[in-house]
Amino acid sequence: MNDSSKSSRRRMLRAGASLALLAGRKVAAAEDEPRRLGTPLGPYGERSPYEKAVRWTRDSKTPETGSSFTPLQDSVGILTPSSLHYERHHGGIPDIDPGKHRLLIHGMVDRPLSFSVAEIRRLPSVSSIQFLECGGNSGAEWSAPGGADVQHSHGLLSGSEWTGVPLSLLLQEAGVRPGG
Repeated sequence: MNDSSKSSRRRMLRAGASLALLAGRKVAAAEDEPRRLGTPLGPYGERSPYEKAVRWTRDSKTPETGSSFTPLQDSVGILTPSSLHYERHHGGIPDIDPGKHRLLIHGMVDRPLSFSVAEIRRLPSVSSIQFLECGGNSGAEWSAPGGADVQHSHGLLSGSEWTGVPLSLLLQEAGVRPGG
């Protein structure tokens, strides 16, 4: 075999390998491309169908009393998504109409006041990141045979961004003086 035929053969093998590599890339790229457009926007955000974390709820003898436990083992970061925040209820979930609800400040104040939710929302508010923990957290450690996982033992704990009007501002409006 002469040098020119060896060179041609090498060029053909390189060209074939390059074509195979290029074809493989095109197939991979085609598989990564969406085959159709995504879901249109809705009026309220929905959770990704690939998110599987859920709150665990303990059975209760009365439906109005119960708790749900944050899946801490699935948490990323310090904020708990609202839908995964733990809850503890002793008398059910109240149905409060914000349009009718009022906050009444009375008793040992100079000026008894009543605020609608709309009036409170017009006042200056502050936001802060806080952790909220139920006093009954970790109670499952006493009853779980062999120990409980983190959700069952400490799931009555969540981190949230809380926003609202400082109580000190409302009490000042009612005439309560600091330290007085």
